[in-house]
Amino acid sequence: MKKYFKNKSFLFGFIFLTFILLIVIWGYINLPYDINEVNIKDKLAPFSKEHILGTDHLGRDILSRIMIGSRLSISIGFYVVLFGFLIGVPIGAISGYFGGFIDEIIKKIIDTLMAFPGVLIALMLIAVFGSTSTNIIIALTIMSIPRFSRIARGGYYTYRESPFILATKARGASTFRIMIIHIFNHVYGDLLVTASLTFASAVLSEAGLSYLGLGIQPPNPSLGKMVSDSQAYILQKPSYVIVPALFIIIVVMGFNLLGDGINKVVEEERENE
Repeated sequence: MKKYFKNKSFLFGFIFLTFILLIVIWGYINLPYDINEVNIKDKLAPFSKEHILGTDHLGRDILSRIMIGSRLSISIGFYVVLFGFLIGVPIGAISGYFGGFIDEIIKKIIDTLMAFPGVLIALMLIAVFGSTSTNIIIALTIMSIPRFSRIARGGYYTYRESPFILATKARGASTFRIMIIHIFNHVYGDLLVTASLTFASAVLSEAGLSYLGLGIQPPNPSLGKMVSDSQAYILQKPSYVIVPALFIIIVVMGFNLLGDGINKVVEEERENE
């Protein structure tokens, strides 16, 4: 971990994400206001002691809605990365390690999925099946599977004929042990980078879908939906637009910087080997 924290990209990414996590945890411990509490008298209120980030066009506390919106965005990102990893990595590992006919089929399926814009697939699935959180996660997971599969396939294809793998086979190690322990140990760094970038992409995609009205549905708050709702009031209260947009930027930039830092450290370790 010392190597990672010496890297400036990783350090700044860690700081950004720690800030967001503290906001989310604060919302779990002490949510200032009910996120759906309407108070027309206080609509578009400025920053104050009562409302630290002010209120929206319905008088709802923006900070409270940011807390819940950030929680939902991070939850969706987490599940997308988790399921994308659990499905995509085994597919890519099998394809890269065994090769042959299996590899050709999996490669063509992955290439086909990669040929379509991910957001377009998500829009199609959500339009057909509805804008529930589960459907959003499924749609974004389908987008993430090819990324993990390609990275895993490349790693397993590269290392399957390496001298240390051949030596391990000669000692009688099983295929399962070679794939899970010996090769995965050399591939996990690239997969961590992919996971970090996929997390950022999932958060941004969810915000985009919510901005279009196809993501998280009211009364649940979403950072993307908050940006959409605030557009009409940008001249009256610019902070109403800026605050949720800034939180989206912090989350996405945090994961991108984290991924960049991990990538640099992994490359340095490989050069030292």
